[in-house]
Amino acid sequence: MRALTLIPIAVMAGVPVLMRPSSAFAGIGGAAALLCIAGVVLRWRPLVTAGASLALMLYALALFGARSSLVSAIVLGVSVALVLDMSEFSRRFHGAVVTRPAFRRQVRHWVTTAILGVVTSAALASVATLVKVSGPPALFPILAAVGALAALAGIAGAVSSARLGTVSAEAEAHSDPNSSQAKEGASW
Repeated sequence: MRALTLIPIAVMAGVPVLMRPSSAFAGIGGAAALLCIAGVVLRWRPLVTAGASLALMLYALALFGARSSLVSAIVLGVSVALVLDMSEFSRRFHGAVVTRPAFRRQVRHWVTTAILGVVTSAALASVATLVKVSGPPALFPILAAVGALAALAGIAGAVSSARLGTVSAEAEAHSDPNSSQAKEGASW
């Protein structure tokens, strides 16, 4: 299962390097890939998230002074989503036997995620061409910064809610079934 995660990791780290082929970009892209691989191998979500974040920052740096590409943005976005989803699947089911039907359903989920990501991104990009924003030149970097902050807030919220869900699930799994609160149906 971990080997399957290498495919979107390589794509995610490779997109910015293909946009700006240099040794510096290759080194940073390799570092992002190594962080993700270490996170998958160690089953530690923060390393995978750090590697994906580094790849996104590298992509933003690759776009600096260059013309943006819709295809590269879609490929990077879909590969980041797949890296996070596949590494989480690998982490959660480490050591468990996953049946063929369950694995097929999971692969269908990943394929659906990729297809919906491509279709949604392309649709939003086509709608964006219809919208014209005018204003002073300083407006565009400000809007980009606000969008980046909103994305970071969304990631932080998702990570914290996932962490809270894991903690409550672990607490429920380790609760004492003989306690008076468990008998009454009350929870902490």
